[in-house]
Amino acid sequence: MVEEFPLDCNCKETFLGITLPDEYETVEAIWKNDIPIKMFDKWREYRVGVQSTCPCEFAIWDIENFFPTERELSPCGSCMKVKFIAKDKADVGKTVIVRYTDSSGQEFSDEIMLSLDYVCTSREVMRIKPRGGVVLPPDLVGAVIVADGEGRILSEYPPNMVVPSYRRMKITGVCCGDQVLVKASRRFMPLYFDTDVIETDNRLAIEELARFFRYNDNTQADVQYEAKASAHAANAKFYLFGEKSRHRGKATVSSVNMSHGPINKSGLSTKQFSMNHRYGTNRYRGRSFR
Repeated sequence: MVEEFPLDCNCKETFLGITLPDEYETVEAIWKNDIPIKMFDKWREYRVGVQSTCPCEFAIWDIENFFPTERELSPCGSCMKVKFIAKDKADVGKTVIVRYTDSSGQEFSDEIMLSLDYVCTSREVMRIKPRGGVVLPPDLVGAVIVADGEGRILSEYPPNMVVPSYRRMKITGVCCGDQVLVKASRRFMPLYFDTDVIETDNRLAIEELARFFRYNDNTQADVQYEAKASAHAANAKFYLFGEKSRHRGKATVSSVNMSHGPINKSGLSTKQFSMNHRYGTNRYRGRSFR
């Protein structure tokens, strides 16, 4: 969704744009209402004829900076305290460092001791500093939420993130609140949140998950349905974890045992072999070529 962001630390200049999710690596294309938006960056420009300088023209630029939160304080230029909260009791007492510009334009740095309740900054914040404005503990167990004084969530950090850095893109020809469609390549990110996207082409796992949802979402309180749903969920996990093991080099290790069979009339021995799988009960037997 398109939002208003400050262009400088004092919020005197603003721009409309979007914040890319942390797992986005390279943006390939952006659309608004099925209309492609022309992309410009510091490496190359796309030019078709004479470019118009009209601010209503659809165009997008990559902002050359990294930002510690997905959202800014709203409305832009407002000053309020920023608060942090830990989602796991194992993170209580750990320190978060936040650097910011206060309402007078001076720069401050606070060390926030995490708690299961919100802990606020010592001063009202005009803007959190980009590039290292928030530094999280490296040994986090759970997520950390940062919100403004009114409780509006600015970001929810997973435990594998130490220095949050989000990219933003400026878009012209749009209004605040508009929706845009972004196509981008993704980089590897460890899964943590329930809303994290899992990409797989494991057809067997997808089919088992479909059967699970069919039985699990049935309104009839039937014990057989619950048992079937549990069985399909277990099968789906088996297929997914099997694929994960293969990708990590932990695939099934097969061994071939060679044994000599009886001597046949031709005087040549026939070898029998069996394929034993470490995981599974299937056994394959056959004869080798003479």
